[in-house]
Amino acid sequence: FVVCHDDTLERVAGEKINVEEVSLPVIQGITLCDKDGTKNRLDLIPPTLENYLSICKKYEKLSVLELKTEFTDEEIEKGLSMLPKMD
Repeated sequence: FVVCHDDTLERVAGEKINVEEVSLPVIQGITLCDKDGTKNRLDLIPPTLENYLSICKKYEKLSVLELKTEFTDEEIEKGLSMLPKMD
């Protein structure tokens, strides 16, 4: 799973790449734009769900997830299994 608000990476990376139509290695080869619009930081890449949750935990932020496309029950179960267990 890749965390991305839009269908494409155009707004955040200047690339007209549809996230659902390419492989994870292709997506993670895309550098996102920094706050100043440059693409100088090679560590700014679209995060996987696991990366996103790890970043939220590291900075003590609440994660908000919204499924914007259709997923099979199996795909949803796989995604849910990645979420931390609530006490």
